[in-house]
Amino acid sequence: MADSTTGTSLSVEGQPTPGKVVYAHVVVTGSHIVFAGPGTVFGGTVDLSLDGNVIARVQVDITNTNQTKVDPCAAQLFDGTCKADRVYGDHTEFRYPITLPAGAKQHTFGAAFSGDTKSHSSAAPNVTIQTVYPGIAAAISLLD
Repeated sequence: MADSTTGTSLSVEGQPTPGKVVYAHVVVTGSHIVFAGPGTVFGGTVDLSLDGNVIARVQVDITNTNQTKVDPCAAQLFDGTCKADRVYGDHTEFRYPITLPAGAKQHTFGAAFSGDTKSHSSAAPNVTIQTVYPGIAAAISLLD
């Protein structure tokens, strides 16, 4: 049963030029399970969306999250044999590259943390950007 509240935030970094890469910067706060490799319990994931479609699922793990606590042998086999430890963190942070579609238009980004057996899910408010061509590139693009 989940007993911890989480919060998720999202920002989009970089020049919003059609066909170019921007970065979704995601932060999840509040105590949550962190996958730390074999022998540990899997934690939640963060789904990133672009215009309502999930484009990536990022595992909350030791490469993008701090470690605050370990519950040894949190998962056991029916005979009591230790199967896995449960590792916790309270700050997950990562940047994910996203190539913007061609054409100058508005795009909406989303980020949602799934939660896990010890923490509730959370979602960031959507972020909407308007892509624009810099300078003369717009005129050249129209000719393509």
